[in-house]
Amino acid sequence: MQRREVEELTYEMDTSWTTPPGITQMGGMACNANHTQLVVFHRADNDWSKEQWFDDNDEVLFPERYIHENTILFLDPETGKKLRSLGGGHFIMPHGVFVDHHGNVWVTDVALHQVMKFEVAGTEPSLVLRY
Repeated sequence: MQRREVEELTYEMDTSWTTPPGITQMGGMACNANHTQLVVFHRADNDWSKEQWFDDNDEVLFPERYIHENTILFLDPETGKKLRSLGGGHFIMPHGVFVDHHGNVWVTDVALHQVMKFEVAGTEPSLVLRY
């Protein structure tokens, strides 16, 4: 296997950028296909915490507690302004997000064991893969 050198990534915090209200734990972030929007997949009130997801014997609990507010947000990367949102009522524990080269948004929910595809302008999943 050939080894490649990778340029070190750096970042700088932009204190003028404001996080839209309601975003708590994030399941993931991505850029849209043409890098003009930041896509955020967040967990709203469903924290990944020991108290909420594990019983006294450390057994995993997955209550049917769907998040009613929109969990997929499209933000302006310069200002943090919310441009649109979707996904309300589809998720319990958002976990990952990926945007393909067509602009489709693929998300995973670890509690539901599902992968969902939202098409570019869609507001409902066009494909759901279940365990």
